[in-house]
Amino acid sequence: MLERRAATTDYPYSKAMRDSEIVWDEATLQAFVKSPQSVVSGTRMAFGGLDDQKIDPLIDFLQSKHQTQPYAGLADVLTAYLRVAGDRTMSQA
Repeated sequence: MLERRAATTDYPYSKAMRDSEIVWDEATLQAFVKSPQSVVSGTRMAFGGLDDQKIDPLIDFLQSKHQTQPYAGLADVLTAYLRVAGDRTMSQA
């Protein structure tokens, strides 16, 4: 998903995300996972954000997945990361 435009998979992304014209890079992704609504106002993503200490491990995880699954969507990758990290906040939102 790194180096790819947001909302380009078959997932039914919000209009705000589809219209965002974001191309995911490390800085944009860090800002988004910290506070999704601050980066894409109107996103339907039911995720309040990660604490600062969890962001770098997430970025490392995403970069490793980018090597094997370059076309994975953000929702799929975040869900996989949260499963691996043992953080269930996304699924409880």
